[in-house]
This record gives sequence, structure tokens and C-alpha cells, in this order.
Amino acid sequence: MAAGTANQTKLSGAPVQGPLFDFAPVANEFLRTHLFGDIFERDNLDWQSGEIATVSMISALPGESCGRHRVATFHD
Repeated sequence: MAAGTANQTKLSGAPVQGPLFDFAPVANEFLRTHLFGDIFERDNLDWQSGEIATVSMISALPGESCGRHRVATFHD
């Protein structure tokens, strides 16, 4: 997780903290471990290309496009 924390801090310009991570610290742990650690430590894509690939993959998942699934869940 040390590499992920270092990568996350480098990209954001400062240690990541705030109400979201106080409320859900596991979310930040997941980001540091998997996204900024596992994925950003690989050398097959530069960081910008990795981010584009990640966002593209997430937006292609069923039920996640534009958050419509979550919005519908909260309004039902």
C-alpha cells in the first residue's frame, strides 16, 4: 500500500483526506491498494493512459452509465 499512497499523493499534489475518506476509509484503502498501487505501478501504460482506460472500463459496465442505476435506486 506504500507505493499506492505515494502515487496517489503525487497525482493529487498532497495527501488525500477529507470527509469522504473519514466516512468511508475503506474506499481510500481500496484506491491506494488496487488503483494507485497495483495498476499505477505497472509499466505497460503511462498514468494518463491508465486513467483513461480505467474510466472507459467503468463507464462501459452495465448499470453504471452516467449513474442512472444509482439514481433510479434512490428515487424508487
